[in-house]
Amino acid sequence: RGLPDRDGEATDWIEIYNPGANAVSLDGWSLTDDAESPDKWRFPNVSLGPRKHLVVFASGKDRTTGNELHTNFKLNGDGEYLALVQPDGSTAATEFTPEYPDQRENISFGAGAGGRLQFFDKPTPGKTNGSGFAGFVQDTKFDPDRGFYDAPFRATITCATPDAKIRYTIDGSKPTSSHGKVYQGPIQINTTTTLRAAAFQSGLRSSNVDTHTYLFAEDIIRQPAKPAGFPTSWNGHPADYEMDPAVVNDPVYKGRVAGALKSIPSLSLVLNRDDFFKTGQGIYPKGEGVEKAVSMELIYPGTGEGLQGDGSVQIVGGSSTGRWKVDKLSMRLKFTSRFGDTSFRHPLFGEDAMSQFDTLVVDARLNQVWSYGGGSGPSDQRRRGQNTRDQFVADLQNQMGGFAPHGIHVHVYINGLYWGLHTLHERPDEHFTAHYLGGSKEDYDVMKHRKSTVVSGNNRSYNALIAATSKNLSGVSAYSAVQQQLDVTNFIDYMLLNFYVGNTDWSHQNWYASFNHNSPEGRWRFHSWDAEHVLKGINDNSVGKNNAASPTGFHQSLKRNKEYQVLFGDRIHRHFFNDGVLTPEKAAASYQTRLDSIDEAIVAESARWGDNQRSTPFTRDKEWVAEKNRLLEQYFPRRTGIVLSQLRSQKLYPTLAAPTLSQHGGSIPTGFKLTLKASKGVIYFTLDGSDPRLTGGALSEAANRYSKAFPLEGTARVKSRV
Repeated sequence: RGLPDRDGEATDWIEIYNPGANAVSLDGWSLTDDAESPDKWRFPNVSLGPRKHLVVFASGKDRTTGNELHTNFKLNGDGEYLALVQPDGSTAATEFTPEYPDQRENISFGAGAGGRLQFFDKPTPGKTNGSGFAGFVQDTKFDPDRGFYDAPFRATITCATPDAKIRYTIDGSKPTSSHGKVYQGPIQINTTTTLRAAAFQSGLRSSNVDTHTYLFAEDIIRQPAKPAGFPTSWNGHPADYEMDPAVVNDPVYKGRVAGALKSIPSLSLVLNRDDFFKTGQGIYPKGEGVEKAVSMELIYPGTGEGLQGDGSVQIVGGSSTGRWKVDKLSMRLKFTSRFGDTSFRHPLFGEDAMSQFDTLVVDARLNQVWSYGGGSGPSDQRRRGQNTRDQFVADLQNQMGGFAPHGIHVHVYINGLYWGLHTLHERPDEHFTAHYLGGSKEDYDVMKHRKSTVVSGNNRSYNALIAATSKNLSGVSAYSAVQQQLDVTNFIDYMLLNFYVGNTDWSHQNWYASFNHNSPEGRWRFHSWDAEHVLKGINDNSVGKNNAASPTGFHQSLKRNKEYQVLFGDRIHRHFFNDGVLTPEKAAASYQTRLDSIDEAIVAESARWGDNQRSTPFTRDKEWVAEKNRLLEQYFPRRTGIVLSQLRSQKLYPTLAAPTLSQHGGSIPTGFKLTLKASKGVIYFTLDGSDPRLTGGALSEAANRYSKAFPLEGTARVKSRV
């Protein structure tokens, strides 16, 4: 990743050493990456003391003054020519020719003991190099690749490094030079198998551990209650592994479970078995605060595509990690140099989302799902299980122009055991905000749940927002001060979203917020998180919530201001009318999209967790479809109007209807005339997208009084008010 320079950037570097007993002036000496241009970058007049080291950043920044020296070129990780050239401008004192070898992340290359060129896995810039190694054992190759298989086969593992010894495991543990079976020839694969391998040779750095998961759906559907080698209890709590025969053998589902497993991507997590399950050691019994090395594989059935990364895994969640409120726990994947890859690169969520991740959440969901551990009566929230709620709310915020985690549904496997349906999604931390809002991760303060919980940075700017919103905001100056700290439009949309879905477990918790403290344009923005207690009662009302130092508390203070009220009404009109995101048809269509993505997959979840702490399993065709129909046929058609009435009761939307347009945007034919209508009052409009109403309520000079239909000359942005 390079050495951090004074700009905070990880930069390539070159180290110069003076082995002599006298200081040497570097005036006139040069560094170059081009044999045809030996004096490409010349040293300034600096002295290098006897047996001293000098680090020069190969950053391309070309700096010869100050405490850091920077060349005017960068280094090529694939190898290139490099030389230290004497003051005559042509004679190389030291050179790598024709080029230095391919480089690896976080590993340096240079002279070791006796002057031998070596690699060093513990770089020591500015100090004498330690012990090194001559090179790398090449990566292992597997045939066939990871994926789903219907018949037994023989897997081969090869390594191009001559005489390298390959070791492999099938129990989740990492093979080492002394652990694992020595590969002698093709390995028979008859059932679901997690095959891990690495290659070794004396004097060389061993290859990384490669992991390939082979999945056999017809074996997975017979997953037993007591799989061999796995504990029968988790820290004293009865373990749950079985694929329920009541679902798998049911004539309605018997022919559907295997297909359900292949209907969405699969995420295979492979790690030392004790690191996951063992009491006192494993992440599952120990809960939050413990992370272990893990291999992560994504397998896309039907496409033959699969990919793998190495990182760490830990259990996450609020009350869900209490023992044992729920048996199906959420996890977080992290990618750092300590555990392997420094990021996971893949367009998981499409072209419009980020494709390089430091963190991913493997979300089991706690509430409104079949695996919820509380209660079993007719009012039990488990019967509302859909496995779609939280991500659906995040989808809506993104559609409304906000910034919420993108996510996809995946089937999860732990060391080959099927673990059920999860959502793999982003976490709105400093990496997330830097990507979507600009800047670097160091620029951001990120908060979650409450004023004291800092995810990144500090809470000073959040406390400043609390102070600003604690004042009487009816006046211009106090409201303006809040506008300098809070993205008010983004905030209103976020509030509307949570009011619409009837979020009853918010805002005393279950929110993220971010702020760029290094940008004059930085404003606090809120991000949807853990929206599970939503889409319940059709008349649920969250509009009156007032939690201090949180979104609802800010809203209750802000709504005293007339300009906030007007903007709030404008945003309601945008999202609740004219095909807005929260209109009945649009909201239902967005929800249907999420339902469609797991329409088959939910059958496998029913077999895995539908009977958790319950004798009769929840199933797709009964409970899941019934709740789907309730939402699509009853909830969405009426919810928009109900919430609009709730907002009107809080004087957040006027009883006077907004003007209607004969066409809401789009292309218009030649000779088209636009008609505006209002049930009462006088209509004013503009053609440049500006508001006919000025701050404070006066009429804009750009406003026109409407009297009759009028033609549009070319492109126009019409905005109107009564």
